[in-house]
Formats: sequence, structure tokens, C-alpha cells
Amino acid sequence: MISSTKVFLLKYLQYNVFKLLRKLKSNYYFFLSKKDKTFKCKICKNNQLKTIKKNLSLIKLSECQNCKIIFQNPMLSNQSITKFYKKIYRNKNSSEKFNLYKRGLRRGKYILEYIESYKSDLISEKNILEIGSGYGGIIDAFKKNNNFVISHEIDSNCHLFIENNLGIKNYIEIDKLISENKKFDIIIISHTLEHIYDLRDFFSNILKFCHKNTIVYIEVPNFNKLSKKSLKSIQIGHLWYFNNETIEIILSVNNFKILKINNKIQLLCKNIN
Repeated sequence: MISSTKVFLLKYLQYNVFKLLRKLKSNYYFFLSKKDKTFKCKICKNNQLKTIKKNLSLIKLSECQNCKIIFQNPMLSNQSITKFYKKIYRNKNSSEKFNLYKRGLRRGKYILEYIESYKSDLISEKNILEIGSGYGGIIDAFKKNNNFVISHEIDSNCHLFIENNLGIKNYIEIDKLISENKKFDIIIISHTLEHIYDLRDFFSNILKFCHKNTIVYIEVPNFNKLSKKSLKSIQIGHLWYFNNETIEIILSVNNFKILKINNKIQLLCKNIN
């Protein structure tokens, strides 16, 4: 029998626990060691953690009893996360790349409408940054609406697709983008936050791209909405699991205030400094 501490990764974008069970013969996996488990919340540093068992114990999750944030524990090392995204998560053929681009383009259109519904104005001729662009469909939707767009995507395959196929400037290294001291009217972080290893460092960088009126769009899966059918959201690539209350806590401790939010956890926020 294969130990539950060995988590086998599947070569699909939307793999989940049930696919893990069917694909145990996969020859690629990450080993999660008990010595890497943390006994303090990574957000509030409280030491009262409760194990969450919604994931059939293949991927361990802990819930902080103080701030209620849920996170993968033990968490993959940063090196393992990089390996996962390079070898599996973004390793797609040409057909898959364009399908993911088209999916992103559809999402980009509803994100555009969501922001416009708050601002009661058309989003055009704005400076816009997307963090974690994938194959660029979302940011291209804003480009098609006559905005000035920039992408930050660390994956080299996505980088080539974004620049060669979409004609959008992409930065692989965030430090390079920071060094140019650019400020943006809108920053898009769609289904990216749950993948971030260090949330405090991440938001510290986001603040560097904000002027006093910058609007930040964030979208993440809502852990409270998970059902047996949607357990695909519990996966090796998701390090954090949010609900409406915990996403507000995360934003607050990182100096952001929510302006608009729904139960799908689509939200708009801005820097409160």
C-alpha cells in the first residue's frame, strides 16, 4: 500500500483527490514530510491548529482556531512548488494552450464587467497589471478594451505565449517590474492567491504597484462552497483556502480594505495606507 504521505501529481490542469486515487501509478510525486509541518498559523502565529479532513487525508490541511485561515500543512517547499508548475501545471501542448487562453478570455470579460459595475464607468485607457496571467486570456480581454496592459507570469511557456501570440509585455521576474517603479490603475489577481507561498511578501510587492486610487481585483475559490463534487479545489497546488471572513482578515493584515465582494469570492479592494 502506498503511504498517504506520498502525494502523486497528475498531468492535468484540474486534477483532484479522486483522480489521485485512480492514478497512483504516476511516476511523478512530491513527498510531504511530517518534519515540515508547522504548528503555528502562518498569518496570526497562533499555535491552536485543527486538522481538516475534507480531503480524505491525502493532502493535509490545518485550520487556525484564532483567525480561521485554512492552509496546506505540511506545505510544499518553495522548490517543490516551482518544480510542480514547471513540469506539470503549465506543461501543455499547443491546443491546450489556446483552449486555456480562450477560457481566460471569457473570464476576463466577466471580470471587466464586474469592475465596471462598481465604478459605473467603462474601463478603457487604464494602466492594468495582471499577476499570475497563465496564458494571458484575462489580460488580453482588457487589452481588447483599449487599455494599457502588462503581465507578470513566471512560467516560461506562458511567457512566450503571452509575448509572441498576444503582443503583451510579460515580466517573469517581479523584481524587474518593481525596479521600473510602475503604478497601475487596476491590478488583477484571479485564482492566483491560493497558490502563493508567502502571502505577506506577495502583498508587500502588490503595494509597490499601487497609487492612492488603485483598485485590486481578487478572485479565489470559496472553501465554504466545497462539496463532494467540487473537491477538485483541494489540490496540491492550492496552499491556502479562503472564505469571505478569512479573505477579509488576510487583506486587512496586509493593509487592504474590501470595497465589494460576493459569495463566489470575487472582490475589489484598495490600499488603506
